[in-house]
Amino acid sequence: MTFFGVVLLLLTATFQIQSYIQATILQPQFEVIKPEQKSILTWNPPTDNSMNIRGENDNLQPGGWRVPIFSITNKTPVNAQNVTVKWSAAKYDPSTLTANKSIFQGRQLAIANESITLSAPGSIPFQHPFKFSVSVDKPFITRSAEIFIPLDVWNTAALFFLATLPTQIGERSEPYYFDLEISWNIPDNAKPAQYRIRAVATNIKPLASGPEFRASIEFSVENP
Repeated sequence: MTFFGVVLLLLTATFQIQSYIQATILQPQFEVIKPEQKSILTWNPPTDNSMNIRGENDNLQPGGWRVPIFSITNKTPVNAQNVTVKWSAAKYDPSTLTANKSIFQGRQLAIANESITLSAPGSIPFQHPFKFSVSVDKPFITRSAEIFIPLDVWNTAALFFLATLPTQIGERSEPYYFDLEISWNIPDNAKPAQYRIRAVATNIKPLASGPEFRASIEFSVENP
């Protein structure tokens, strides 16, 4: 009886150790690294009603854009498979945020369920996809990968900065936050990795000429 009791205790301890190793040690461990360059957000009605975003060193064609890209480094040799990357932006009421803001005076702002349309007299309206949360599936993440803020979610930050950034050159905005969650099915029994992305805009609009709005966006990665 004593012998079988010891055997059962050893088996239980073995299963617990295996579960611990599977849940903690034999899992990917990701580090999320902010973009190498700042992003530039511009709005230039009536010539261009889009909230254009690009890296400060990007050489893109007129009208081209590129959302901020973050790097992922896997600190373990264990790959993640069936990955879901979920981006969630800080929520606000677009109608309340943009009400009576001087930058929108004489312009038209139409707010729908999943889009924001900006226009100015005599110009072509531009419709922006607009969501506070989007999930992106990836087949796997190995030693490294790149992820980007989906344009739908990024536009929540663009409108926030457009409505709240102080008008003086060099002034900075209040921080705007994104929650990033990375989850995977293989290996199983893993807890999702969670991060908080902080974005701050600085007014860099030229005094004499240039677009109506021009801001430099800087990011940092924080623990939630």
